[in-house]
Amino acid sequence: MPVTIYDVAELAHVSVTTISKVLNHKDFDISYETRQRVLKIIKETNFTPNGLARSLVTKKTNVIGLLIPDISNQYFADIARGAEDGANSLGYNVILCNTDENHQKELEYLNLLKEKGTDGIIIAPISLSEKIFTSEFSYEKPFVVIDRVYENKCKNIYQICFDNVQGGYLATQYLIDRGHRQIGIIAGSRKNRTSMDRLEGCKKAFEQAKIVFDESLLYEGNYKYESGCGGAEYLIGKGVTAIFAMNDLMAIGAYKAVFAAGLKIPEDISVIGYDNVMISELLDPPLTTIMQPKIEMGKAAAKMLIRKIRKEYTDIEAFFEPQIIERQSVRSV
Repeated sequence: MPVTIYDVAELAHVSVTTISKVLNHKDFDISYETRQRVLKIIKETNFTPNGLARSLVTKKTNVIGLLIPDISNQYFADIARGAEDGANSLGYNVILCNTDENHQKELEYLNLLKEKGTDGIIIAPISLSEKIFTSEFSYEKPFVVIDRVYENKCKNIYQICFDNVQGGYLATQYLIDRGHRQIGIIAGSRKNRTSMDRLEGCKKAFEQAKIVFDESLLYEGNYKYESGCGGAEYLIGKGVTAIFAMNDLMAIGAYKAVFAAGLKIPEDISVIGYDNVMISELLDPPLTTIMQPKIEMGKAAAKMLIRKIRKEYTDIEAFFEPQIIERQSVRSV
C-alpha cells in the first residue's frame, strides 16, 4: 500500500493541513522543529504528494477544463493542442470535454468540472445562450470563451476573438476578384454566431461589388463533412461557379460531391474553405482557405485563464485576424 498524506500526518503527530503547508512551502507559521520532523518522515516513507494533498491548502488543483463542440474537427483539435501547451507551460493540466453541440451535455460537463475541483474552464459555447453564464458553475469559477464571440458591453466576458466577419468578407471578395458571380455558400447553423458573422462578411463583399445576394445559393450546413457533401450537391444543381464552405471540413465534403458529379476543381467549380487545417494543403488540388491561428488561439486562451485564476492582470479580450492562404482550388473566370 502506498503511503498517504494521512499516514505521514499520523507519524509526525500533526494535522494533514500542516503536511500540506510544508509540501506547498506555506509553512511560515510552523516551527522549525515540526517542519524538520515532517520532512524527515516524508523522506523515510518515500511519500509522494498528490494534487489533492496540495489543494487542501492552496484551494487550487492546477487543472483546467476545456469544452469544445467536436474533437474530430481538426480546427478544435488544434485549439485543444494549443490550450494544453499553454497550460502545461504554466504548470497546469487540461481535462478535455467534447460537448457534441449538445446543450444538456455541455451543462453536465460544467457541473462535472466543478465537482472535480478544476480551477477554471475554456469553453467554445454551443451558442450564445445565457445558460452558460447563469449556470451554478460560472458563478464560482473563472472562464474564458473561445471561438464564439460575445458582445462585451455588459457581460464582462474574457474571450479569445477572431474576426469572422472579415474572414467571410476576404473569402467572398477573393472569389469576386476572380470574376465569380454565381457563388454558392455552405454555411454553419444559423444558431451559430461564427457562421452568422462569416455570412455577414459575405454579404458585405456582395454589396460592395453590387451583386444581389441570392438566398437560394445559401445552404445551411453544420460544420461537418456530410453537410459539405450535401451542400455542394445542392449548389452544383444551382449552377454555381464557386463554393465558399465556411470550414475546411465542409470544403472536403464539397470536393467529394464535385468529383462524384464528374466535375473538376477548379476547372469546373472553384472551392474556398475556412480554418486552414493541416489536411487542406494535402487535398488535390490543395485548398485555398482562410487561416485561423488555431494553436496560438488555444495557447492565448489558456494563458488568459490562468492569469485570471492567479488574479494577475490580463486583457479581457485577445484579437486574431484572418489571412487568405492561396493555393490551387480557385480559378479566374
